[in-house]
Amino acid sequence: MEIITLSKKKFLTGGALLLALFVVSCASLDTGKSTIPVSMDCASDVGFEMETDKAQLTEFKCMIEPFSGKDVVWYAFEVKNVSNQPARFIVRVIPEEGPAFSGLLPRAGEPKDFPVLGPGEKQAAKYAMNTMDAIPPRLTVVVGEDLR
Repeated sequence: MEIITLSKKKFLTGGALLLALFVVSCASLDTGKSTIPVSMDCASDVGFEMETDKAQLTEFKCMIEPFSGKDVVWYAFEVKNVSNQPARFIVRVIPEEGPAFSGLLPRAGEPKDFPVLGPGEKQAAKYAMNTMDAIPPRLTVVVGEDLR
């Protein structure tokens, strides 16, 4: 019969605590789809939120480019319909300061009164923010389904 010393007890207790912490942290992981786009190019600290599981944000960019003779902020993004149903999506870009933006994908198409992306289809859009001349330091991008 082996005598368990105090140092062995501390080691076993510490190991049991680490194992318990590991199990709890793994159980709390979000196993949903990634909200970070496949391709991203933006100088801001960007947070992403998905309000629907039917869409995947495949690309997000923010840049300074000319618009009507002056340099302004542009947002470019691409959304893919990952569901098995046609759907229309709304993308909202919300800077920490300054005006927010909302855009529909698809903007136009069939049916004319409510255009949709078919299953597996993706579409890109690019919008100028003609009142902003600098990329905001922080912003949030929210993708949802347009249920009108």
